Amino acid sequence: MQSAKYLTLIFLILFPSISNAAYKYIEITSTKDKNQLWIIKSKLNNMNLGMLLLEKETEFVVYTGPFRSNNSATTALNLIKPIFHNAHILGLDVALEAETIPIIQAEDMNESNESTIVKEEMREDNYDGFFIGIAIGIASAPYEHTTLSGVVVIDTPAKYNFTYSLEGGYLYKNNLFLSLEYLRTNSNDISTDNIIGSFGYKYELELKFTPYFSILAGQSILQTKTIPLYNPQTIDKQSQSFIRGFGLSVVYDAYDEMQPYLSYQYIIMDHTASLESSTGSSKLEHKRMHNIQVGIRF
Repeated sequence: MQSAKYLTLIFLILFPSISNAAYKYIEITSTKDKNQLWIIKSKLNNMNLGMLLLEKETEFVVYTGPFRSNNSATTALNLIKPIFHNAHILGLDVALEAETIPIIQAEDMNESNESTIVKEEMREDNYDGFFIGIAIGIASAPYEHTTLSGVVVIDTPAKYNFTYSLEGGYLYKNNLFLSLEYLRTNSNDISTDNIIGSFGYKYELELKFTPYFSILAGQSILQTKTIPLYNPQTIDKQSQSFIRGFGLSVVYDAYDEMQPYLSYQYIIMDHTASLESSTGSSKLEHKRMHNIQVGIRF
């Protein structure tokens, strides 16, 4: 085996034109965490790139390839770099080191070989960018009570609301995404039904946690369930409002089929209820909402 490697080295030195035609590989990254390999594999899947794995004594080194030319390797590297910042094309001297990555001929790619590189069998990935998600959480919708005439005393509305949501969306190859969400908030005093459209960006990192940022807009209906007046005469029990805001979330990319996540939404709204009693009139406003949820995306 050693003699064969030395003969290969001598041959490539004597015939540089052949050496220039050797297949190129890209070293992606290295990790000591075996579970991290599934995350790396998933990210390479999304770029339609295969995965080659070298297991060393203390770490795993990940490669992709082979590429038939420098141009094709460079094109792939430009795709990889935004996610794996230390990725680089292997030079000839590196490629000939058996401990790092030996040259694999084209006819060997579909056959078992004696190198320490194990070619990952990539599953057929039918994921086309669509995702769905469910979540539950808690929301805070502070209120403002303004007396317009006379004296109006109200019960203090509940500060927190239980929430749940259903969403569906599409993640594009450039990490932009669109989603549509139904968000329901509920307390003893009020409830809201919200339809929210989001446009955002997924930040690819070499970590198990992936952050998302989005801007959102939609429509909201607020329903007053408990009349907050001691001596009511009239009250607006329902209010509609255009809503807007932003969202932040962190997704745990440890699994292929599902992704647990934590999210926060800041929502600006213009819900107003007119209150009238025998002693005066006032208005009750809900202008913003903070929503924190935990959920799973599929």
